[in-house]
Amino acid sequence: MDWSFANPLKLAYWFSITTPPFQRISFIAVLVALGLILAAGVFLRLTARKKRANPPLSQGLIRLSRPLFFLAILGLVLVGFRELGAAILSARAWLVVVLIIAVLWTAWIARHILKNYKTECQRLEQERK
Repeated sequence: MDWSFANPLKLAYWFSITTPPFQRISFIAVLVALGLILAAGVFLRLTARKKRANPPLSQGLIRLSRPLFFLAILGLVLVGFRELGAAILSARAWLVVVLIIAVLWTAWIARHILKNYKTECQRLEQERK
């Protein structure tokens, strides 16, 4: 099936039992995107280690890195299933579901961090006094 802009509007496009492997350019683009997401997670973890003096920030960065690792690892697994042509597991919908879960998880954690950061810093200052 040749790709056109009308294909993503059909449910059969997203939920087909088997999908063809990626084309070379799209495969490289997906691997680079997942690699950048994984690198962002590693960067947040390394930054959290450097910011140990500020525990609320350090814990927040660690919490924020978890959905990035989840997205990168599960994305690589699903891309592998797609390349193998595994039935049901290679459906495009799985990649979208994983992406939505990771985005919602990241937004929820970021909201929690921003909401509680100031109170945690004040509590830490009170404990230090």
